Amino acid sequence: MRHAVCYVSNADKQLTTSEINELLKFSEENNNQKDIKGILLYSEGNFFQVIEGEKEKIISLWNKIQNDPRHYGIITVIDRDIQKGSYDHYRATVIPEGQKYNPGLPPEYLEPLKGISPDVQGVIKGMLRNFIATRV
Repeated sequence: MRHAVCYVSNADKQLTTSEINELLKFSEENNNQKDIKGILLYSEGNFFQVIEGEKEKIISLWNKIQNDPRHYGIITVIDRDIQKGSYDHYRATVIPEGQKYNPGLPPEYLEPLKGISPDVQGVIKGMLRNFIATRV
């Protein structure tokens, strides 16, 4: 059984740019090694993440994420079983300044969503649009 979780959260205000970059790099490397797929985005003090994969792995990772002191104010958007995943790998990045406030979503964020159900796809697209357009 496969499972997916999508959430947004606020980064701890004490996190430095260096610590955020280390977190993103570690998350990408670790999740790719463990066959966990998805995306982690950071922008202006906020995180947006989608993780999907084998249910036991995702539930275990989700429990760790929820207890991680590096972020707070977690809002769960999706937490459910899925028929098949949509991501080919795991990617973690900072939203580049040039993509903020752009009404369109970058193709590299949209392409993986084609394989999931339209209702989940709509939720994730809406969250991505809002996340990228967030202003402090």
